[in-house]
Amino acid sequence: MTNSVIKNFKMIWTKNITRYLAKNINHFNSNLIRTSTNYQVKAFKKSYNQQKSHPKSESSTKSVGIVSDISKISTITRFEDELAFRRSQASNSILFKIEHEHDLNNLVDDLEKIGSKISNILVMDEANNLNSRAVMVEFSCKKSTDDILNNFGIHFSNNDHLPCKTRLIVYRSQTKRDNQKTHRKNFITKNFTSSERDQINNPNIKLSEKFSFLKPSQTLDNQIRTIYDKFKLDEIGIRIRFFVASIIEESFYSLFRNCLCLPFGSSAINFGHRTTDLDLLFSIDNTFFNTQLDEKKQLRLNGKMIFYSKYGRNEKERDLAKKFLELSKFILSDILPKFNVRQLIKGARVPILEFDFELPSAQKLNCDLSMSNLQISFQMTKLFWTYTKMDSRVAPLIFFLKYWAKITGVTNTFRPSPNITNFQLTVLILNFLLRLDKPLIVPLENIITYIKGKGPDIELKYLVNDNLDIVEIKEIVKDKNKITLNELMMGFFNYYSNFDFDSNVISLSRQLNIKSDQYKHESLVILNPFMPEMNASKNVNRKLLKKFAFFCNQSYEIMQANDSLDLVKFLEILKEKSKGFSDESTKSLADQMNA
Repeated sequence: MTNSVIKNFKMIWTKNITRYLAKNINHFNSNLIRTSTNYQVKAFKKSYNQQKSHPKSESSTKSVGIVSDISKISTITRFEDELAFRRSQASNSILFKIEHEHDLNNLVDDLEKIGSKISNILVMDEANNLNSRAVMVEFSCKKSTDDILNNFGIHFSNNDHLPCKTRLIVYRSQTKRDNQKTHRKNFITKNFTSSERDQINNPNIKLSEKFSFLKPSQTLDNQIRTIYDKFKLDEIGIRIRFFVASIIEESFYSLFRNCLCLPFGSSAINFGHRTTDLDLLFSIDNTFFNTQLDEKKQLRLNGKMIFYSKYGRNEKERDLAKKFLELSKFILSDILPKFNVRQLIKGARVPILEFDFELPSAQKLNCDLSMSNLQISFQMTKLFWTYTKMDSRVAPLIFFLKYWAKITGVTNTFRPSPNITNFQLTVLILNFLLRLDKPLIVPLENIITYIKGKGPDIELKYLVNDNLDIVEIKEIVKDKNKITLNELMMGFFNYYSNFDFDSNVISLSRQLNIKSDQYKHESLVILNPFMPEMNASKNVNRKLLKKFAFFCNQSYEIMQANDSLDLVKFLEILKEKSKGFSDESTKSLADQMNA
């Protein structure tokens, strides 16, 4: 057969198959509003109902797919690899809203007809609003989501709606059918009420009710771990946070091809709780995850093609950040669905855009977007991530002590604030773990690399070593102590009850440093790990530092006097003692800082 005959045959075949596909997918468009998805879920189709007839506990609803992903995460030994993995999950995902229970199986049927492969399906129910469920579908590749956005879905017929295509979709099935009973695979459901979700931070719920799941027979160590396991940021919470970042990044992609929106702080490591605010960093020039051209392409193209662009990079970083956040405010408030802007704080040292992301299941996620200090925030998050990987006690200890600080009023929600912040408290905890006779963690000298002078764009003196291997780091501390979490907590309280803040500074270096003359007028000195000449705690007021030391002392005495201390009783005593401190004076100081 000649080449021309083969070519003509291919053209005819392609044309016919295209017509066939176009004809047979018209019915599908009517089912999707805005966009839609697919799935390799023959196994899944067999049953959403099976779980209804055989209900499982929350901890046992994880799917094979989700478990395999969690197992994969546990084997990652580099922070950048974990971020890249989470970013890939997010960019390959679409978030659906379904209004009825039977829509779930219909959605899966329609997804299967498109033919793309799905890695996972996650369902988030709100028990107080069962007619509104969020379904996150993760595909095996980005091409699947792009195909759906380009080829399927319609806009609301109401002209009041902007024709905006995002990976936020309403699915409305036009048929109701009996649910099929099958084995449920690659599927995870979270059922929780608003009170359960917000329980740990709801001031209207008594401590005894918040922690009613604790058993009197449990040791204090086990109670702390149980609280951590129940309220820590879970798989769905992590995925949602990276998904929000990916939606924002995607909305600016056509203007800034190398842009990056990245969660940092508690959302990117494992000592945040389920209602942790989402802190986001945005960069218009991604230097962390951008794909490098291969050597041959660099030789052919470098310097030959230059994009036209506006001047503006000579502006001060803070002024540029304010301009970008103004643009972001418009896009999030007036264009992107499910985003609601609260306020733009331009007067802060680091300008911040505060907004909410509303899940289809009616839950809201508080978010803060900033554009400054990208490198230092990234490095700090990477450092904390590294420390949590060294010992399994680090994350639960930080998690619980952050809650202790909130109960006692050592930390608060004012911003900026004269109180100790969660970041500063974390460094205080790590400093203590480093000063133990048998430290749980290693000093900075084993983790960071001196980089000053290696390039004009480097703002910091040190960076976390890119070649850092967590397995090797664990070997350094393998002769670690075996003390329990409650013993560590008691040691922390005792350590800072007697700490000389007037003479010493807090750092993560091998040696405890003496306070120099340049800091003699500052109440608390926490040396920035990456810019050690900078005090990262200038905001802390002396009176509120004394409050921290006071509650450390009170907590130590309570624990020392009670061998079989009940955790709830411990917190109730401290909460009662905290009423003796006026919040008004703290708020007044915070208002002065905001002026």
